[in-house]
Amino acid sequence: MLVDRALQAKWNGTALLPVTLGAYGPSSDAMPTIRDAHDQVVVTGTYQTLQNLNTTSTPPDHDRNCQNQPMGWGVGFRFMGSSHHNVLTNSRAAGMYHGVLLDWNSHHNTVRNSLFEDNNWKDYTTDGGANGVVVFGDDNEVAYNTFRRQLMCSPWYDGDGSAVEIYGGQRNVIHHNDAVENHTFIELGNKRASDNLIAYNRVTSTWRAAVFVATRGAKDTKWGPVLRTRVYNNTVYLPGSKAYGIMCLGGCGTNVLSFKNNIIWANYTVGYADGPVEESNNVLWKTGGNPAVWFPKASTDKVADPRFANLANGNLWTLAGSPAINAGANLGLGFTFDMNGLVLPVGAFDIGAYEFR
Repeated sequence: MLVDRALQAKWNGTALLPVTLGAYGPSSDAMPTIRDAHDQVVVTGTYQTLQNLNTTSTPPDHDRNCQNQPMGWGVGFRFMGSSHHNVLTNSRAAGMYHGVLLDWNSHHNTVRNSLFEDNNWKDYTTDGGANGVVVFGDDNEVAYNTFRRQLMCSPWYDGDGSAVEIYGGQRNVIHHNDAVENHTFIELGNKRASDNLIAYNRVTSTWRAAVFVATRGAKDTKWGPVLRTRVYNNTVYLPGSKAYGIMCLGGCGTNVLSFKNNIIWANYTVGYADGPVEESNNVLWKTGGNPAVWFPKASTDKVADPRFANLANGNLWTLAGSPAINAGANLGLGFTFDMNGLVLPVGAFDIGAYEFR
């Protein structure tokens, strides 16, 4: 089924009796597709579950000076400022400017178990765009999703696109996501943004200048400071020749970024910060060894091959003898499962998104 105008999700359920919107019939039926509206699904209600929906759109224009990149505005699921306590699950957003937009004043919404791929449109004026999930609101959860190829041509930025972009949002939790071949996993900006947690994600990209996390400090008066971002227990493999793991610019400080229990393999720079970072218990590496780390390393950091199970197949579990095993700090995050759904911890906590079995 195809729908070429916006679906309005405007109902108000309760915590005990949520309203469900989605495909009706056997699970083998194809997801209904909503397409070619300004915003394909507009969420204004509360306590709704949106499930088994597919969204996409046809770009109105292309940039013929930049690899014929699609241009325009198209959003898969837009959670307006009145929306809260809604769940988007088992759905897809592809081929747009933003897959999901959690708008200003939206809060306590959940985006989970969904697929965001090839959202590669660019803005007409800023040369930015190409985002899987954009978070302006507060106290939202983005978890157990797959992000593929949020990446676009950009003369201004030498490529752009993010799996998740947090712009002004507070206390959001981004966890247990699988991000593959995106330009950036998470970019944070706007001085209102604070207290966001990024944990137990698996991030890989062969893009030449891929980035894991980019954030800003107090000297960045346009986009920062973004305060108290916590980046914990992620596993990252970025083999590109100009790839960055952590990028903290414009007055980074311990009140800006906390970086612990991560495995970061990045072939250009594992991490760059122009100020001190609260960090410990990380495994840092690049192909051939001697990774570039532009911040003081903690005594609990390990500059060593993490011993991934099978890089050729993208298997980033750790093998016996990995320096990550039982070397993590107990950060009290409250998660009970690792990226594979296995119970945490086994003995002491491991570094990275996977517990060794």
